[in-house]
Amino acid sequence: MMKKTMLGAAFVLGLSASAFAQETTNAPVVSNGDVKPVDVFAEADALFAIRDQGEDAGLANTLAARAAYQKIINSGVKEAELTRAVEGLARTYYFQGEVLIGKKTDAEKKARKAVWNECWKKAIEPLSPKNFGSLNPVYFYFRASCMAHEAEVSTVLERLAQLPTLLTTFKDGKEMSEEQLAYEGGGFARVQAAIYGNIEAKPLGIFKPEEAIAMVDASIGSAGYSITEAPAVTGDFFCENYYRKAMVQSVNNQVAEAKALSAETIETFTAYLEAGDIIPESIRAETKHCVEQVTEFAAGL
Repeated sequence: MMKKTMLGAAFVLGLSASAFAQETTNAPVVSNGDVKPVDVFAEADALFAIRDQGEDAGLANTLAARAAYQKIINSGVKEAELTRAVEGLARTYYFQGEVLIGKKTDAEKKARKAVWNECWKKAIEPLSPKNFGSLNPVYFYFRASCMAHEAEVSTVLERLAQLPTLLTTFKDGKEMSEEQLAYEGGGFARVQAAIYGNIEAKPLGIFKPEEAIAMVDASIGSAGYSITEAPAVTGDFFCENYYRKAMVQSVNNQVAEAKALSAETIETFTAYLEAGDIIPESIRAETKHCVEQVTEFAAGL
């Protein structure tokens, strides 16, 4: 359950949006008095911030942000800058696949599947252990997340074929440190919960609702981990954690609990979004979409 008051939330994260803006616009001065070039992330971050705006619901801005992050990657940045650029790139795939493309028609499913497939097979590869040289939380979270989202719009046979790769990603990702596992509000465990708590996982032999609830509870309690200087976002500020828990509850014969959690999630995160300075830009638009999903989900319980 949510454990922070609005006042406490504002105290913890109220400066995160401004920190994000400062990080992309400040131009540090070197010792000889010369000013360094404008932050290479400024354009990409500015485009990403308007990913949900425009007559096309933000598609053009999202794709432009993707191109800008890709340009940074192609420039040869290393270590922290490479991680940050790939994270930004991956976020554009997540927003496009999750928010901008539906999943009801065959055409939508095909388009959605293509986005998720490119995300985990191509976009994040610069951060793979082989290429980056160490375990990177951005790589493992987005690889697992994009694979899980692709499975959602895949056939049973396609899921079976992809399952060993997904389970290997889970296994390898668990080798990260506890601090790294807290990335994206305990996101790595949240993705596992989404798989193990999905009734459609029964044919795959991995439907484990009780284990899934334990995983998402761990995500909710996550201390958070940030790859930049911006404050880490704790797990209880991720709407998706509560959405996932409610969905697992609903298939685990806990419908009353799912209804109550959904109602609380809608109320709490609507208030967070209306406050304007609690949910950081990195997940603002996605949180808004999550509230819409929870509302639709609750209506069907």
